[in-house]
Amino acid sequence: MKSKSGWNDGGNGSDAFGFSALPAGTWFDGGTTGDDEGFSEETVGTGFWGSTENANKELYEMNLVDNEIAPYFSYRGRGFGNSVRCVKD
Repeated sequence: MKSKSGWNDGGNGSDAFGFSALPAGTWFDGGTTGDDEGFSEETVGTGFWGSTENANKELYEMNLVDNEIAPYFSYRGRGFGNSVRCVKD
C-alpha cells in the first residue's frame, strides 16, 4: 500500500495494490494535555480514517509506518487528524 518512494530510512513499499500512500504524518491538536499542536511523523508514517467509531467515540484508523511491512489498525480520539482516501465508484 505504501508508495515506492518518499518514505524514511528505506521504508518504501512496492505499491502492489496501486494505493500509493505517502508518509503524510498526522495532526495533533494539543487537547487538554497542553502539548504543542501540529504535524508529526512526516516521512515516517501516515494514518487514514475509517468510517467506524467505538463506544468511546474514537474513530477507526489504518496506519502505515516506514519500518513496518503491513498496515496496522486501531482507534484514535478526535484530537488527531489523519488523511482521507476518497474512491470513486
